[in-house]
Amino acid sequence: MKLFKAAMGLFAVLGVSSAFAAEKRPEISDATRAVAIQAVANVMGRHAYYHGTNKNCDELDAIWAKHPPTPNTFTNPAGAWTGEHIRSSYCEMNNVNMKKDLDALRKIHPEVPDTPASFGAGMFLIHTLTTPIIEIAGDGKTAKGMWYSPGIMIGPINGTDGGPGGIYFYEKYGVDFIKEEDGWKIWHIQMFYDYTGPMEHGVATIPVKEKVKKEAGETQSVDPRMKQDKANPNPYQEWSPTRIPVMTPTPAPYYTFSETFSY
Repeated sequence: MKLFKAAMGLFAVLGVSSAFAAEKRPEISDATRAVAIQAVANVMGRHAYYHGTNKNCDELDAIWAKHPPTPNTFTNPAGAWTGEHIRSSYCEMNNVNMKKDLDALRKIHPEVPDTPASFGAGMFLIHTLTTPIIEIAGDGKTAKGMWYSPGIMIGPINGTDGGPGGIYFYEKYGVDFIKEEDGWKIWHIQMFYDYTGPMEHGVATIPVKEKVKKEAGETQSVDPRMKQDKANPNPYQEWSPTRIPVMTPTPAPYYTFSETFSY
């Protein structure tokens, strides 16, 4: 009994690796796991930089899964894009919206060239990534991550009076990753909004039900090709003076994807 307790104590100290070893399931090494954690963090960092420069189409080509066992998904409080609907909305419709914004901007600043190279002119969009939790599956084939993401979007025509203005974002990213032949890729993204509101007002003056009109590249209702592919995809409640805080599902050690939840 003493030997058994000692073994259990050793497993507890060594963590998930020993637990899987006790189950006699082959597992990646600690070194492989450490390299994978950094690779996954780099993929998510690239998402932030692509999105911040409105390079959504390039992002899909570079860091999203090409041959996932089930379709990719991108979920925010408005709904979910699945498979090719991600490209039609996050990429193609985003370009349509940026052309509309450029046309409006050129009425004020006609010196801005009327070309796709000018898409995003005058915009500043950033989703920073903080407080990461990253878990690599014991079989090394998938990974899960969560980040808190404070951010802002400023635009030359986004203000309440049609001039410059911006909005705050305080939200979480829950992400599933899958390892393909050319490296780690995004498989599922789910966004949990805690607080969004116009920068022209202080936090305390924002009406409880006020919503952001548009976040570049994430406006779904304007795209007739997009459909709601997940039932009740994101029941997470945005902040209000009466909201009771709840924990979103955070990544925890797991061996293979069928044994965990999906974002």
